[in-house]
Amino acid sequence: MLTGSFRISKRQTRRLIEKMPGIEVFLESKELVKSAAQAEAPGWYHTLQEDWEQLWTWLSDERVAMTNNLAERKLRPLVIARKTSFGTESERGDRFIERIYTVAQTLADQGRDLLSFLRDSLATLHSPTHPPKLIAP
Repeated sequence: MLTGSFRISKRQTRRLIEKMPGIEVFLESKELVKSAAQAEAPGWYHTLQEDWEQLWTWLSDERVAMTNNLAERKLRPLVIARKTSFGTESERGDRFIERIYTVAQTLADQGRDLLSFLRDSLATLHSPTHPPKLIAP
């Protein structure tokens, strides 16, 4: 099946149709969607045009999820904590919370211990050794 300037396999097409009934009509009319966007919202269309092929990466690469639901689910507890904690009252506090939540979630995804990471990081603060890496090489 032709989708824009690249092809997807029959297996990928079946996978897509199973997950999103009715998508075959959309795939065949991508150019119509593109021209409608251009007519309705020229500024938005310009942005869309720049990223058009990247929007369809999930069709040709099974490693790319169709949606960002996983990311949304991971963010939800943090958003709830932020709302129920009455904020930080400073930009510096906001940056700290953003960063510590990011570190905590990244380490959890990697199956690593947050407390150990923080301890090892602080131990290198006044020493010539490098701090531990958050993202493994």
